[in-house]
This record gives sequence, C-alpha cells and structure tokens, in this order.
Amino acid sequence: MDISITGNLNRDFTRKFTVHKVLRPGYKLHVGTECNDGRPITESWRYKQAIKLGIPIVRKAPKVAEEKHYEAKDMFVDKYAPKSIADVIGHKEQINQITTWLQSWDEGFPERSKGGAVVTAFPDSRGILITGPPGIGKTTTVHLIAESLGYKVKEYNASDTRSVSMLRGLFALGIRRLVKEVIVMDEVDGLSERGGVGEIASIIKKTSTPIICIANEKPPKLRPIINACLDIKFNRPVKSTIATALLKVAKAEKIEITKLDLEGLCEKNGNDIRSILNNLEFYGADIVESKNDKDYNLRLDLFSATQKLIGNKKASLDEAANLVFVDYNMIPLMVQEAYAASSRNSLEDAVCAAEFISVGDVIDRRIHQKQDWSLLPHFVQSVVSAAKTVSGPAPFQIFPAWLGKNSKRLKHKRYIDDLSSKVFCSNDSFRLDYAEPLQNILLNPLKVDTSLKPDIKAAIKTMDQMRYTRDDIMDNLQEVMFDKFELSTKVKTAFTREYNKAHPDKKAAKAIKKLSANDIDLDDGEDDVDEVQPLEEDVQLLEI
Repeated sequence: MDISITGNLNRDFTRKFTVHKVLRPGYKLHVGTECNDGRPITESWRYKQAIKLGIPIVRKAPKVAEEKHYEAKDMFVDKYAPKSIADVIGHKEQINQITTWLQSWDEGFPERSKGGAVVTAFPDSRGILITGPPGIGKTTTVHLIAESLGYKVKEYNASDTRSVSMLRGLFALGIRRLVKEVIVMDEVDGLSERGGVGEIASIIKKTSTPIICIANEKPPKLRPIINACLDIKFNRPVKSTIATALLKVAKAEKIEITKLDLEGLCEKNGNDIRSILNNLEFYGADIVESKNDKDYNLRLDLFSATQKLIGNKKASLDEAANLVFVDYNMIPLMVQEAYAASSRNSLEDAVCAAEFISVGDVIDRRIHQKQDWSLLPHFVQSVVSAAKTVSGPAPFQIFPAWLGKNSKRLKHKRYIDDLSSKVFCSNDSFRLDYAEPLQNILLNPLKVDTSLKPDIKAAIKTMDQMRYTRDDIMDNLQEVMFDKFELSTKVKTAFTREYNKAHPDKKAAKAIKKLSANDIDLDDGEDDVDEVQPLEEDVQLLEI
C-alpha cells in the first residue's frame, strides 16, 4: 500500500511528526539504493526512523531490461544448400565420374577379378583431385555423392594440417578403420610445408581407402598429387542455369526479382553461387540497383576480360578501360592476337585496328624506356580503340603467340652468347660470319661417304681445341641455324659414345645433374640424399 500526504499541514503536525505517525507497526518502508541528492539510502532520516521504530524495510531491485529473444535463422547458403545430388546446379558429367569411381571401390578397386582376368576401371588412380573456382559446390557435391553411396566422410583441411607426420597419422587412422568411409582433403593447394604434397601423393598410391583431394587451382607444386590422381575439373555453371535455380529461392523468400536481373547478378559475381546467395540475402531486390563493378572486374581473368572488351560494343570508354586494367601488360597482347580473327568481315577494320595497336606499342616502349607513366592512359586508350574498331567477337581461349616467340628468342640469345664468347666476337658477328663456317668445320668430318667412315675422333679433337662441347655443337648451334646439318642417328650415337669416353668428367657431371633433377623428388620432404650411385666407368674419376 502506498500513502500520499498532500495539502497544508497544521502547525501542530510537523513533517517528521506526520511521517512518524504514518510509519507505525504494520507498514513497510520501500527504499532504493540512494537518495535523490546522491547520498546512500542509509543516511536518509526516513530510513533511520524506520530502523528505530522496527518498520520492515523492503529494498527494490533495479529493473532489468527484458531480454529480446531473436529467432535464429539459417543463412541462405545453409538454408538452401543441396540436400541431394539432384539439387546440385550443373556438374552432371563430373558427378557421374565421381560416382562411377567411388562405386568401383565396392568391387575391390583398383583391381577386381572378372572371369579370370584383371579389370581396372581407372588405372593408377586411387585418388581424385577436384579443382575449380570457389563457391561452386565442390565439397558439397562430394559429401552428397558419398552419403548417397553409404560412405562416411572424414574431412580434413590440408591448410590446417601442415605437418607431414600429422598427415601420415591422419591417413593411417583412416586406413585402419573398418567402416565404409572416404577421406576428403580440402584446400590441398594451401599446403606450404616442404614434403606435404609428396607425402599425400605417396599415401594415395598405396591407400586402400578412397581419397578425394579438393583445390581451387593446380599450381606446379601439386604435380605429385596430379600424377597420382584422377583429375576432375569443375567449371562455373552458366548464368541461365544459376538464375533458374535462384528464382525458386527468391520466390520462397518473397523477393521480387526477375530472371534477367538474376542473370545480371550472376555476371557481377562471376557465377559464384555462394556470393550470389549472400548478396541476395542481405540486399534483396535492391542488389539489382547496385552499380559497384569493382569486385566484378577483379573476378575476371585475361580471357574473359578480352572477350568482354572486344565483344561488348555498348560498353562505355571507362568500362572498357577498366577491362584493360585487369592486366595492362597482357590484355594488349591478347587484343593484338585476336583482332585479325575478330575482323573477319572487314579488311578496313583490321587495318584500322592494326594502326591503333602500332601506336600503342610505340607509347608502351616510350613508357618503359623513359619511365614516363603519365602516358599510360594514352596507351590504354589505344588498346580500347583497337578493340572497339573490330566488329566480331573474340576467339575463345586465345593466347598471345608473342610470348612463345619471345621466349624462343631469349633462348637463342643465350645460346649465341655462350657460343660467341668462346671465339671472342660479338653476337651479330658470330651469327653472320662464324656460325655457318664453324658448323662446316666441326661437322663435315662426320659426313658418311661411300668410301670413307666418319672421322669422329678428328671432329672431337677440333671441338676440344676450340673449347666447344658436344651440346654446344649438336644442340645449341643447330638450334640457331636456319639450315641444320643433317646427320644419321647411327653417326650421332657413335659420336656421343666416343665423346663420353674422351670426356668422362662431363658425362659424370651430366649424370649427377640428371639424377638431381629427375630422380630426387623435391616434394617428398627429404632434405638429404644419402648416396648417388655413379656409373661404373666414372668411379675412378669421382674418387680423385
């Protein structure tokens, strides 16, 4: 019960007297934690009076804001994740390959007896390497296939399991299990510890349990795993297939968006299903109005950027320039390779595009020679002009032939540098004045005549006097000559045999170099080589 006293008090009834009369036995004093002026409640005269009269004191607990309970909702990528193989978008051929491979383990893969003969479904493939861009369902597809065939999936992240000994322990644990299971190693391209890739490859070659490795790409360091596995490539589904599937998601979530808008969303996200679902969840239909193409351009590779640059005539100059900046060193070479094929209907277009490319090449040379990077926008504009001049689409999967020719040019230059240094002349002088006479002097004794045998020893003696080796004359010199000196295989074999006998030191060095390059696996984690066995005829040399 609350008591409120109002009005003017009689002079005989002071305030304290009135409170004293009110706070008689049977009443309770409700107090808080402090007075209005900030003093503790224990210093209040009302509190003291209640204590004196024995009035019960009730302390009010501070009000606690009611906690709001939010309903947990799954993200779209989890809520609409495929529940069966039929729900997977695309990858039908890859699914059939994995299913067939995994089913063969039930029959004793990799070898099973059939009518007395040994049949192998996938020779030398006790594992699978699945590669493809992120967000297209590689891991989910593997889980669904394994579960549909009754396999228990044991998944490990290779980027977290970097120790070779731990990898060996994980696989040994999986191999000893009696249950029907498949081992999945995700992110194998993230292996960085020396020996990890070689360890996985050696386990795959001997395993009796299906092993599936998953990676986003195939760097050179994965070569041992690639050689030991069945290689399956996952590609991004086409935008129309993705848009059809996502239209059902939009209707279920009551998001008003058309299939055409979804296809545009697929283009902006590089057909990454995971990224599209996340954008659709957080932005809804408003994502269609977004004009931020920065991430979209970063997703493009050289081939896609070139095709869009040449094929999209409606793109603005800024949009086309951004496509060149995907890689302004390679895109101009791609355009130079594609412009002729893209001008199939007009010779005038090809001539005009070639003119723009020539101007751009002059500007590019000026940029690098003078380090004048203020000219870069002009160089980019020349590439854009060449791309917009041609009328047809770019060929599929073009690659600049200039790169191969330039690599060959540099290789020939290294050969001529080495050959010219031994006769003390310039590269130009060697190629114009020395190369052909040198070839005739050294190799003419090897010509087979009807009456004379090839004078191999004379040729070797002349080569030694001029400090040339067999590789210099037989390989390097022949590589840079227009007219190669034709020798029969029989003569070449005899020459090589005699040369090795006369130069055992060079043969031993070459044998050791070959062993270190081919026979010693740098990826198997072995830091030391115990012994390199020399050839019998080289033992005496190596003991010196």
